Amino acid sequence: VRSLTAAAPAYLEARGRPIVPADLADHDCLGYSYLNGGGLWTFEGPSGQVRHKFAPRLMSNNGTALAAAAERGLGVVQMPSFIIGAAVRDGRLEEILADHRKPDVGLYAVYPAGRPLAAKVRAFIDFAVGVLGDTDADLSR
Repeated sequence: VRSLTAAAPAYLEARGRPIVPADLADHDCLGYSYLNGGGLWTFEGPSGQVRHKFAPRLMSNNGTALAAAAERGLGVVQMPSFIIGAAVRDGRLEEILADHRKPDVGLYAVYPAGRPLAAKVRAFIDFAVGVLGDTDADLSR
């Protein structure tokens, strides 16, 4: 699962576009409470791993709510592309720090080996791959 860091174009016009994760110190960041307490982002960039610790302007346990807050200019959000990909594609959010991305997270379907795969399990796997697979293609549609 690929995550993106993004903010509304109007927010970035007013506050500036971060070039490296350290630039986020001058920005309002929106935190996801189920992830590392909501106030820590990890990036992989050209010079290795960097962590950004922040006091969230807004914290929520709902990614859709955080995406909506970012679209309304409340700050910078880091969310999976399946939540904010359409907003980036449509221009409601602008990806920032593209050279410093959060490490991808694996999503696995675990089922017993040696048995025929139930049709509903196959249908779920196909659905999940369709929604979560090839996240770079999500942004180019």
